[in-house]
Amino acid sequence: MITTRRYHSLLITIAATVRTLSFDKVLAGDQFVGISANSGYSVNVGGWSSLAVIDEDQIQDGAEVTVVWGEEGGGSAKPTVERHVQAEVRATISTSPLAR
Repeated sequence: MITTRRYHSLLITIAATVRTLSFDKVLAGDQFVGISANSGYSVNVGGWSSLAVIDEDQIQDGAEVTVVWGEEGGGSAKPTVERHVQAEVRATISTSPLAR
């Protein structure tokens, strides 16, 4: 599928700069359940992960959630953040260590 919309990039080399003090919404359905930060790719896991703060009264380990990646309105005034549209990324809550 070809799209003309530009999503917020998942760049490994500058992820720390782009994401400094930025947080993404975590939703269970339409309900806000937490924030995600410090995302990155792990070779040990073989995929992306993100540290998050989740309301344990609303969501449990193993639940599927949606991370709303990127800023509203096409980006921010930060010079390190390119113009983009928000994207929804499926994620699974895991409270155990990523690599064993």
